[in-house]
Amino acid sequence: MKQQTLAGSFTLEGVGIHTGVHGRVTVTPSGVDTGRVFKVGSVTIPARAEFVVDTSRSTRLGRDGATVSTVEHLLSALHAFGVDNAHIVVEGPEIPIMDGSAAPFAEAIRRVGVCGQGKSARRLRLRAPITTDQGSTRLTAEPAAGLNLRVCTEFEDWAEGTAECLADVCPTTAASYCVEIAPARTFAFHAEVERLLEAGLARGGTLDNALIITPPSGFSAPLRVPQEWCVHKMLDLIGDLALADARLELRVSASRPGHRANVAFVRALLAHSQTEGDQENGMDCTLDIEDIRALLPHRYPMLLVDRVLELTPGQHVVGLKNVTINEPFFDGHFPNQAVMPGVLILESMAQVAGLMMLSLTEQRGKIPYLAAMDNVKFRKPVVPGDALITEANLIKVRGMIGKVRMVARVAGMVVAECDMTFALKEATPHSTEQRLEKLRFGRPTPVASEAASNDAGNADAHPTNEGDSHRV
Repeated sequence: MKQQTLAGSFTLEGVGIHTGVHGRVTVTPSGVDTGRVFKVGSVTIPARAEFVVDTSRSTRLGRDGATVSTVEHLLSALHAFGVDNAHIVVEGPEIPIMDGSAAPFAEAIRRVGVCGQGKSARRLRLRAPITTDQGSTRLTAEPAAGLNLRVCTEFEDWAEGTAECLADVCPTTAASYCVEIAPARTFAFHAEVERLLEAGLARGGTLDNALIITPPSGFSAPLRVPQEWCVHKMLDLIGDLALADARLELRVSASRPGHRANVAFVRALLAHSQTEGDQENGMDCTLDIEDIRALLPHRYPMLLVDRVLELTPGQHVVGLKNVTINEPFFDGHFPNQAVMPGVLILESMAQVAGLMMLSLTEQRGKIPYLAAMDNVKFRKPVVPGDALITEANLIKVRGMIGKVRMVARVAGMVVAECDMTFALKEATPHSTEQRLEKLRFGRPTPVASEAASNDAGNADAHPTNEGDSHRV
């Protein structure tokens, strides 16, 4: 599978369903390995799970104070058409809702077309099935040849809302996506519309961009597809799965899915998956904990990187540290108000930077030593339950000395940043035999032989004024 981008550009504009503010989105082609990236003002926000900052009724991405909401319909269409790389400029606080479905985005993509880029696409595979649960919501995934989805809905006090839909989603089935999935509109129950408005949501919602359901069988407009509410849940799930930033080779079953559970599921997928790509030096795009242990000398409790989410050896890396209350340092560091020590945040960042350099073939087996830190800033505390995402970019390298720009984020917000300088050194001997050899003073220990054994009683063989050379 080769990476793909758009063959042309398109612009759509309209009202935002939650803010009621008019907005515009322009989607243009982008180069290989750039991914799908939103631009809000001067800030770029990659469409990846680590940049999700809110999942209340939609998926919102954020970075460095900039946010963009309701990204799921556009991402759903891009993912279904196999558009791996796209530059998305957003004017306004959220993506326009259009008619409440993904059909306008799918039609725009179909109209401009998609073109290959000649480099292998990233593929996400599972080694074993996984399951995530959040309340009454359950999502499971197991290895498969492509992306196969099964979605089930069930609503309290609406028996007719129990439904199931199945679909295969990959670039070769984009035509069926346009007919069977993309037209499904966002929906709300008549009884909850007033509550949504009181919560400051759905300010731009109208009967032209949403399906209003009045149980048991009342709909504000004829259904576009059978069980449209269930199909829209699948449409949203595809958009949220796109935040894995890879072609998915999974069979996914989702019972009562929603944005919050979907994003948590994507993060679990990234933590348990193997992502393959066309990287230098034969390295995968990601590293799991065993890969990390093979490169870094650190071990528990000082190994502070759980996974590498993205890697360009010697140039760029994104690492993940899941912060849990079981961390040993929480017993003594602010035990009544658990906060991760700043020095350990820096240590985690340094280890991520070390992995970036040690992933180069010629540097493997060396030890990364921290030489200097400049421009250190701590922005927010890191607490149990946080997923600490560290991004490192090489500034310059000279010989065995490198300087790296580091930024650590939680839920898209910067928590720490600094410039690090480090040196790579050859590993020192550490085996028992090597250490003992360093401790042997005087003459080297004679090699045992039959002749030596026969001379054991000869005083000339072991002069007393030279000591016992058999002992350390």
